[in-house]
Parts: sequence; structure tokens; C-alpha cells
Amino acid sequence: MHPAALLALAFMVGGALVCALRPDWVAPYFAAVLYADIPDALRAQYGIPSFFMFLAPALIALAIARRTVFLERFGVGWRRALWWMLAWGAVIVTSFLYATDRTRSAATLFDYLDAIFIVLIMTLFLRRREQLAPVAWALIGAGMFLSVLTVHQSLTGNFGSTYGGFARGELRSLLDKVHGMRAAGPLSTNYFALVLVALVPLAADRALHAAALSARWLARGGLALILAALFFTYSRGGFAALAAILLLMALAAPRIPRIAFVLAPLALIAGLAFLPATYLDRMSTFGQIWSGLRGRHVDDSAIRGRISEVRSAFMMIGDHPLFGVGSGNYEIRYPSYARVVALDGRREERAAHSLYLEVGSENGLIGLAVFGGLLVSALLGVQRTRARFAADHDAESAHLATALGISFAGFLIGSLFLHLSYPRFFWLLAGIAMAVGALSQPQPAPEPIPLARALVTSRRLEGGPCA
Repeated sequence: MHPAALLALAFMVGGALVCALRPDWVAPYFAAVLYADIPDALRAQYGIPSFFMFLAPALIALAIARRTVFLERFGVGWRRALWWMLAWGAVIVTSFLYATDRTRSAATLFDYLDAIFIVLIMTLFLRRREQLAPVAWALIGAGMFLSVLTVHQSLTGNFGSTYGGFARGELRSLLDKVHGMRAAGPLSTNYFALVLVALVPLAADRALHAAALSARWLARGGLALILAALFFTYSRGGFAALAAILLLMALAAPRIPRIAFVLAPLALIAGLAFLPATYLDRMSTFGQIWSGLRGRHVDDSAIRGRISEVRSAFMMIGDHPLFGVGSGNYEIRYPSYARVVALDGRREERAAHSLYLEVGSENGLIGLAVFGGLLVSALLGVQRTRARFAADHDAESAHLATALGISFAGFLIGSLFLHLSYPRFFWLLAGIAMAVGALSQPQPAPEPIPLARALVTSRRLEGGPCA
């Protein structure tokens, strides 16, 4: 077994044992395990049964046990999160009534059950503002772990090794010609890029606002690693999502020094001068997307395919506006619509390559309304919490809430170009956002644990003082 896999396995198993005794560490531990994709990477590489299937129910049971035995309170946001998740589950279950392929709908339902566990675990255990920093560092640490392997693989050209399943490579093509390899981490290249991009606001925030100087330098090193790994994905969608996140970060900043407006374009121009020609050529194909949407010829077959998938999704929505074609059924319906669009010569099943078009085509406008409501509720909750922390003059917590909110918002922007092929990442960030949003609500005073209550009662009976 590769050393990286051994390290990941030890962290996953050992961390679970620690969390049984220290429940405050459940949220950051669970975030790190999922964001590094440890259970699935080890299962795919070594055939190890998915630890997630044991871990998720065990953590829910831990929360219930500690509530029962020690009267520990759940996180405030779990009820609201559960109602939204049940509403989304109702949309998926309803689609069984009219889906062409119910087997694929059933697969979507299994992904939804994962989502329920993930969201509940984060909202049950992330219950105090002091936990925000450990969660942010856990995500950054997961990104650094994957980025170190990716950067080493890309710089050495060692694509013959998968580094224990955590660093894979895909052929890089431009205009149907192969130009080397792209880094994919444990996922696919474009989704790996999105996973990395979502970490940029967290690493940047800790690089600027962490209390300890050593922590700030660690975050700066992590940010550099994450950006380097992002570069090696050669992802156009990742580049667009990064630009959107940087804009959100600028808008969220309380003030932006004027010099930044002068230096930023100069730094960008200087950076472009050092990029490989093939990288610039790939980014230059953004213009073909606009040409294709206007009905003009596009040389890049990948872009033609994406435009065909987008148009097919809109046609499905037009044909089935209220309920869609059924959860998980876009792909089997795509070939028939692609023949009408007549852009994509491939007659194979293809995904929607957009989370929102996937939801709209498979679950209709009703599904979009429920799904959109869930997202808006989570984002508004984060904004309320950010304002609450600022009103409390808690700058540290306000910065962390802002960074976590931008991370989730950036992931949602990047999802304009990607469907939900790796849903655990999305639901993890959604669960964190829901938990953060609940921190704006008044936190009830902690209840005494049964042992402490018994001691107080005993002192009263003895006539002694009881504070």
C-alpha cells in the first residue's frame, strides 16, 4: 500500500476512535475525511469496503447517545436542515412514478441517503462558533494533502502511479489533439479543480486572519499548493470558478486598498507570460463557447458536446416542465435529444454538465424550486451569522463565516459547468453552510449533565453550599 494511502487510512480509523471521546472534533474530522475522498479512494484502489457506510451511521448514533446519556445539545440548525432534505427527498421519490429507468432513479436515491447523513452530521455536531476554525483548517488540510501529491506527480511526470488512489491523471486534449496529462486527484479533472477552487477563500482567510504567525504562513503555503494543483488540472471551468470566487472575496472585503486595483492586473499579465503555450491555447477556447451558443461552428469537440448537452437539457425542461424526466434519467434521454440538436456526433449517453440543468431536466420546475430554496436558505443563513458575529465584534468568527460562505457560493458557481457526479463534496459544503447559518440563532445555555445534577442535589440534601 502506498504511504499516502496508509497515512489516510490511519487518519480515518484513528480519528474515528478519537471522536468517540471528543465529539467536538467530529465536524472537522468528518469534513477532512470526506473532502480528501478517503473512503472512496481506498475502495477504488484497494477494494477496501467504504468506511463511510460504517462511519456516517456511527456518528449519528454517537450524537443521539451523548444527547441521551450526557444531555449534550444538538446543533441548532439540524431541524431546518432536515426539513429541507426531506423536501428534496420527496422530489426524488416522486420521480419514481414517471421515470423511464427506475434503476437509475434508485441510484440517485442512494446518493440522497448519503446526503442526509452528511448534512445531519454537520448540523448536529457543528454547534458553536469556536468550531469554525477547526473545520476550515480541516478542509484546508485535506486540500493540501491532495495538492502535495498532485504537484509532485505533475512535476515529476509520474502518472504511472496513482499515489494510493489520491492522484490520478487524464489525457489533456485541445482541438481533439493530445497534449500531455491533466491532474485529476482522486476524482475527474474538472471536478477536482472545483474542489480545489472552493478551498481558496478558506486558505486566503487563514493566511490573512489566523491569530498565530505560524498558522498564517502555513495557510499561505497551503494556498500556494492548492493553486499549483489547480493549475495542473488545466480546467477551464475551474479557471472561471476561481475568477468568480476572487470577485466574491473582493466584494466581501470591508475595504480594498486602491493599490490592489493597480497591482492585480499587472500581476495577472506577468503571470500569463510564464504560462505554457498549451495552457494559454486551452483558456483561449472560452470564446468558442459564445460562438457555439450563437449557432456558429465550433472546432473543439468538447465544447460542441457541452453545448449539445445544454440545449438537450433545455429541451427536456420544455417537454416536461413541472416534474422533469425523472431523477437519474437525463443520460438515457440525451441521445434522442442530441440527434435533434445535431451538434454532437457521439451517440453515447452523456451527463448534463450543469448541476442546475441536471436538476431542472430531471425534476422539473418543482425540483428546481425546492433545490433552489435549500441553497438560498443556506446562503442567507450564512449571511445572517456573518452579520451577527460582526455585531458582536467577533472579527475572527465573522471572517471565518464569510470565508465558508464564499467557499460554498463559489462551489455553486462552478456547478454551472458540472453536474453532481461526486455529490458528497456538494452536500458536505451545504451541510457546513446550514450549520453556520444556524449559529446566528440564540444559543441556549448548556444543561448540566446527569452526574453534575446528582452532585448538586446531594449537596442540597446535606445542607452544604451549592453554587
